[in-house]
Amino acid sequence: MSEPGGADEPSKEDASRDSNHRISPTTSASETATTASQYTVRRSIDGILDGARRSPAVLPATIGIAGLLVLAASDAGYPPTTWYGATLLALALLAVSLLTLQGAVPPPRSVIVGIVLMAGYALWSAASAIWAEQAFLAWEGAGRAVLYAAIFAQFSAWPLSAGAGRLLIAALGLGVAAIGAVQLVELGSTSQAETLFIDGRLVEPVGYGNANVALWSMGMLACLFAASARESAVALRSLSLAGAVLLGGLALMGQSRGWALAFPLAALVFVLLGPGRVRRLAAVAASGVAVLAINDQLRAVRDEFEPNRLAALIDDAISPLLVATAVAALLGLAWGLLDRRVEVGERASRRISAAVGITTSVVVLAAGVAFVATQGNPVSKVDERWEEFKDGNGDGNPADDSKSRFASASGTNRYDFWSVAWEGFRDRPLVGAGQDNFQQLYLRKGTSGEEPRFAHSLQLGVLLQTGLVGAFLLGGVLVAALAACLALRRAEPQRRAVAGGALAVFAYWLLHGSVDWFWEFPALAGAAFAMLGLACAVVPRPDSHERPKRMRWRALGAVGLAVAAIPIAASWLSTLEVRRVASTWQERPDAVVERLKRASDLNPLSPRPALAGGAIALRLERPALAREYFAHALERDAGNTFALLDLGLLTAERGDLNGARRLLERALARAPRDPLLKEALQSVRTGRPLAAADVNSRILEAARSRGSSGGTR
Repeated sequence: MSEPGGADEPSKEDASRDSNHRISPTTSASETATTASQYTVRRSIDGILDGARRSPAVLPATIGIAGLLVLAASDAGYPPTTWYGATLLALALLAVSLLTLQGAVPPPRSVIVGIVLMAGYALWSAASAIWAEQAFLAWEGAGRAVLYAAIFAQFSAWPLSAGAGRLLIAALGLGVAAIGAVQLVELGSTSQAETLFIDGRLVEPVGYGNANVALWSMGMLACLFAASARESAVALRSLSLAGAVLLGGLALMGQSRGWALAFPLAALVFVLLGPGRVRRLAAVAASGVAVLAINDQLRAVRDEFEPNRLAALIDDAISPLLVATAVAALLGLAWGLLDRRVEVGERASRRISAAVGITTSVVVLAAGVAFVATQGNPVSKVDERWEEFKDGNGDGNPADDSKSRFASASGTNRYDFWSVAWEGFRDRPLVGAGQDNFQQLYLRKGTSGEEPRFAHSLQLGVLLQTGLVGAFLLGGVLVAALAACLALRRAEPQRRAVAGGALAVFAYWLLHGSVDWFWEFPALAGAAFAMLGLACAVVPRPDSHERPKRMRWRALGAVGLAVAAIPIAASWLSTLEVRRVASTWQERPDAVVERLKRASDLNPLSPRPALAGGAIALRLERPALAREYFAHALERDAGNTFALLDLGLLTAERGDLNGARRLLERALARAPRDPLLKEALQSVRTGRPLAAADVNSRILEAARSRGSSGGTR
């Protein structure tokens, strides 16, 4: 079905090409199929080549999408050892683009403002290390902000044609779908599938259940866009609709309550933002029906989770999901073929749109009536859930494992996280506590038994960590990008459609990230800022009579990026060296001191080399060296409870119980609810101090059992 004046109208070039490939009535069925497939492949290749000619920036953007997919397949890039490298790649791509992509029309002023504000936020994050309690964490968080700034600049600064933008969104969606397919294969083939789950929820490849769901959902929206675009090749539409169903099933299986709130709103943005609404709604409806048809099998993986039943539950979920995916592929193929051959007049198109709107309104109204009839007063229900949410659940474990996660608001301490973050913001409203400096504040002021590293809310995290200044800078990026997109009101429908699809992906990340810690996952936040930048890049740029920027200014920009890369590269090398030493110290214990000194020199803010050295020294039964390392760690992070604990116990082993007591009291002041610190202090007060080596072993075992350390449900 075609909507006149929409993105679905074939261009004259397409019509001319179609006239050269008409099939004769006498052509055999096999010849028809062969000709059609050849034409589809040829047209796809022509589209890619034409897009590359019109949009030279598509090549570095494609490399950027590929890099984000690699991050997504490797714990979503959460470990610094991964995303530091991605940051260097992003800076290098941007520098090469500055030096080679010459002669392009400069971006609108609003886009330039957005790029400057994004760079300003990264610089402000780095500056927050000056006043942050833990300077090394602020510096590390600034590196992540640099990555997002480079991605946004790369995708927004140079113009993209509608075709190039459409292919980039499709590449993101199908790439995530491929990751999901690989994950399904691993689930069905490994004998240790339970290692991929925590509390009955799939956590791989990301390492955190809710972030896993977010990855699938962002990919699903990108696939839905490609499936609903009439300009896309038929084969691409078929694969994309199948990918949307596959990812939708994986997202539902993850049972994220934030997703249950965010995804419907993002889907609404997807349908309403841009032309081709009927097609978009059809794609959402088709994938939604397919996933809901197997809802019980997907949710049973978590709701009925038991280690000895997991294999059977996975089989019961995967089989219908694969069937639904295959059916969606066939439906997408039929839809694509039919859509290219059927033209609908303007009057009929208006009637269809009106009918769809009326039907949607009736369905929503009926759902509301059904909810009130079965659940009672919705206001009372919301109040009940809110009180349940505020009560939290101490250790963060579900209050009732027999209930579906969607049926309960308990099992999370987010209200406590948010309360502490808001209190911390009020204490330092202008400049904030420093990037990534939430955990120490929560250890002092929180009430639960959890130790979250992040505030679990994008907005509260920005306010707490970078204050009103950071909120102004980052909020200004969004305002500037949306202001640039307003110019699309007068643009051709295809550009509006691409921008709408990209903004829907960003909107999901923003909505779900408002109640979770997705800023800290570079694969998620990086993809979101790439899509926001892409929406700016497809804004039409009028011919400019301004002279192109001189090469020396481009060269200066590239030099600036190279300078920014130096400390990031040094921090990356330091992190890699600490990781290597931690895994290979038993092979060359004599080289540990030299290697850790090199790692420490590379990053003069980080206490991690010294902390690793102290732990290794304890394993080597060299307490004097361990004391030296932990003392050095405290010089860089005066409130590090791990260093205070170990140094206190080592001081006690030397017979200085008073000195040990003072160190442990300092540690307990930093984390007053920590049971291990309480036990250690009590042991010193009674004259029977714990052994530092034994305590370290307990800490290591606890860290292994916790799995992901940064977040909670």
